[in-house]
Amino acid sequence: MPSVEVREVTKRFRKLVALDKISFRVEDREFFTLVGPTNAGKTTTLRVIAGLEKPNRGEVFLDDASQADVPPNKRDVALMFQNLALYPHRNGFDNIAVPLRVQKVPGQEIKKRVGEVAGFLKIGHLLDRLPGTYSGGERQRLAFARTMIRDPRLYMLDEPLANLDALIRLQMRMELKRIHQELGKTLVYVTHDQVEAMTMSDRIAVLNKGRIQQIDPPDGIYMNPVNRFVAGFFGSPPMNFIEAGMETAEGRVWLGWGDSRVDGTNLAARLKGAGERRKVILGVRPEDISIDQGEGSGTGLKGKVVSLEQLGPKTILDVNLSGTTLRVNLPTTFDYRVRDQVAISMNVDRGHLFDPESGLNQTKLEGTPA
Repeated sequence: MPSVEVREVTKRFRKLVALDKISFRVEDREFFTLVGPTNAGKTTTLRVIAGLEKPNRGEVFLDDASQADVPPNKRDVALMFQNLALYPHRNGFDNIAVPLRVQKVPGQEIKKRVGEVAGFLKIGHLLDRLPGTYSGGERQRLAFARTMIRDPRLYMLDEPLANLDALIRLQMRMELKRIHQELGKTLVYVTHDQVEAMTMSDRIAVLNKGRIQQIDPPDGIYMNPVNRFVAGFFGSPPMNFIEAGMETAEGRVWLGWGDSRVDGTNLAARLKGAGERRKVILGVRPEDISIDQGEGSGTGLKGKVVSLEQLGPKTILDVNLSGTTLRVNLPTTFDYRVRDQVAISMNVDRGHLFDPESGLNQTKLEGTPA
């Protein structure tokens, strides 16, 4: 199976810079995900790899061989788009068989290979039916069967689950992971859904405005985001950001905003110039904030509940703390109402400090990937 390397690729559409000097390498048999918001450059990246778009600068390599002069039909890669483009007037068998018939594969060989792929994807019983009679997940499997049938050396999937409802999307995430493991092929996957990226990927490349922000395994992305954009993109709910001042007093480093302040000594120990008075953005995830029970408990932080969302196994509280609204994850056993006064504890040691101007993360959690 091939490795894929995108080296210093820039792609412009008139004045729009869709890709700005992006570089990354996908290893053999890896599940590699490109994730980012709309117009980040994800689909353009796939089209450049497939040869459907020619970069203004840079090159694509498959198995360390430049693809600059290789046309799309000679690259032996399969690209599956969000729009499944199934033929509504052809049954499942004929939809899957299309690529083989284009290649003039003999009829008996087509029948054999369609049967094998349909069996692998568990849609063999649907081959005589039209796609309009399939469920959303079954149509997804049918489209992937048509992608698989050529046995390409590289699979690329562009937001294949975006149009499915939540339950089917969950089932298909598990199915795609199984398919990848059993096929043993290199797979480049595009999504805007951070949950898909975190649950399925070996590594993730985070894109924004045509630039790669970070490439890491999922735990590295979550635990050590390189900047505020990555930190805010991953997590449900996302990370809380607090504009705070930093100062040293009585041998401790304090982070303060409004009438609130927290001990940031351990966090600031990973920050150069911690003793100087300065402005920072304190980032704390909702799971690292808790509501204290009982009189005299907590760290002296007092807030007011401004809204809540009950989501089955958890409740998300929005708490106003000195003019800043924080999101807090709680189990459903907690019973709070809007306008309740609450005492807050914050695990600052697990937080991050971001530069207010550049957005760069100036701290790092020890013992986790860079």
